[in-house]
Amino acid sequence: MNELSTQIDHIAEEWLSFIKKSNEFKMVSDTELRINTPFTDPFGDSISLLIVLSNGIYTITDQGYTIWNLKSHGVDLTDKKISSVSEFNVDSE
Repeated sequence: MNELSTQIDHIAEEWLSFIKKSNEFKMVSDTELRINTPFTDPFGDSISLLIVLSNGIYTITDQGYTIWNLKSHGVDLTDKKISSVSEFNVDSE
């Protein structure tokens, strides 16, 4: 085994510690958890996620914020001139 593979558990523990310390976790309701991250998008806005539990399925969403933010800054992902968009499953909830 190489040196990196022997440190996997330590790396995982450090990463989880970083996540716990640098993110804010807040229960919004019995089935919704908001995560406020220390990261920002290209426009300088903080990135937040919502984890929703419904019928035993977890959904992670930004509630359409990313698509809205791009549109408000002039980026239209549905523009036919952007050929690579068809390669992605973009849901604009």
